Amino acid sequence: MRFYFSGICGTAMGNGALLLKELGHEVSGSDCSVYPPMSDVLAAAGIPVYDSFDADRVAKLNPDYVVIGNALSRGNPEIEFLLDQSAIKYLSLPELFREKILSNRSPIVLAGTHGKTTTSTIAAYLLDQNGNDPGWLIGGVPLDLSSGAQLGKGRAFVIEGDEYDSAFFDKRSKFIHYRPKIATINNLEFDHADIFRDLEDVKRSFRHFLRLIPSSGYLILNGDDSNVLDLLPADWTTVYKVGLGAGNDLVINDFRDSEGGSSFSLYWKNKLWAEIRWPLHGLFNARNAAMAALASSLSARPSNPRSFDLSSLAKFQGVRRRQDLLFETEKVILMEDFAHHPTAVDAALQSI
Repeated sequence: MRFYFSGICGTAMGNGALLLKELGHEVSGSDCSVYPPMSDVLAAAGIPVYDSFDADRVAKLNPDYVVIGNALSRGNPEIEFLLDQSAIKYLSLPELFREKILSNRSPIVLAGTHGKTTTSTIAAYLLDQNGNDPGWLIGGVPLDLSSGAQLGKGRAFVIEGDEYDSAFFDKRSKFIHYRPKIATINNLEFDHADIFRDLEDVKRSFRHFLRLIPSSGYLILNGDDSNVLDLLPADWTTVYKVGLGAGNDLVINDFRDSEGGSSFSLYWKNKLWAEIRWPLHGLFNARNAAMAALASSLSARPSNPRSFDLSSLAKFQGVRRRQDLLFETEKVILMEDFAHHPTAVDAALQSI
């Protein structure tokens, strides 16, 4: 099939184009800001990218599908053309994933207000290190994976469960499209005030998401977050809780931070699973690791999660723009961090 990506240079759109190309489809696209690194990555994959949007070009190429990026809206010439005809089908990127990439996979969908990119990267990394050959789509630049997107040959496909809307014509959260077999919710706060009215409106979308988990699947929750727990009950599937409290199924214990990284222990059902020492800082990252460890282990070894090897976390480096050290002298350290929600900013500062 022939796919045309309108707005191809976004991280998710570009990676989606790469995955379709890997599946053997003919792929091209357009954007108004064509520049590295995504332009270089697409060129290396042999995907033509056109600078600027052009309705006549879309008509001439006559693709089977046009994938419309989340950043595009009415007034864009390619969108206006598509709405005024019926021969060429159009769809959002999340819808494309649902139909063309996730339909024959076992998706692990990692959701929450903060930490989706890091948690997804850890889950994909652990599955990869354990020889499960997963697929993944990461909304950032992972330092320990070959790229931000990989098709993989295993059953598992790791994807961020973004609660933001899917497209200008589909205001549902992206994660509604992702067919979760295993879902995690790491935290829940009010965010994206441009599309959600208040915290209760955010919870409503998350409750819709939970209803998609099959009875044979798993829901993994932050057992220390009252907003997350307020989404329950979800008695149609198996629910596990992760956190510091003794009432959780997976307990984070003995957390310690130091200049060279942090350490903590994980106890599954009151039995020691692993003692972790890794380069990342902050209790929030330890929680990211615990959520990812349980999600990936339930995917690979559901009957015995503690048999899933977590030792590779010792060399895990994380994701670019998360506490990146840019410059250092005796008196000055300059770091960059992606945190932008007040809670995430506070957590990053505390860890530093």
